[in-house]
Amino acid sequence: MTAYFTTTISRPIPNSEDEVEIEIAVFGDYEPFVPARVSGPPEDCYPSEGGYAQDVYAVFDDEGNDRLIPLTKEELDSFEEPMAQAIMDCEEAAYERAMENRYDADKTRD
Repeated sequence: MTAYFTTTISRPIPNSEDEVEIEIAVFGDYEPFVPARVSGPPEDCYPSEGGYAQDVYAVFDDEGNDRLIPLTKEELDSFEEPMAQAIMDCEEAAYERAMENRYDADKTRD
């Protein structure tokens, strides 16, 4: 699954000492979060998995053409919290869709 958010970053203007702020979309592929099971017999317990982004990348809309933007370590670090929120939003939306589908399926059985 893929989560994303938009933000602005500064980039130097070529042949200048000035910088320009550009709006980018930051994407991250992730596996859905599976909570840990920590009660019951040990053979039925397992750690939590997923819920974090991998392969994070940024895209800049350059007059209708998407361009990949290289990100610094500092930028990637600063994107951890907003990406975590984007993942939670995606997970919540997926849960809501699943509940709506279940509700619709239950209605058609009546």
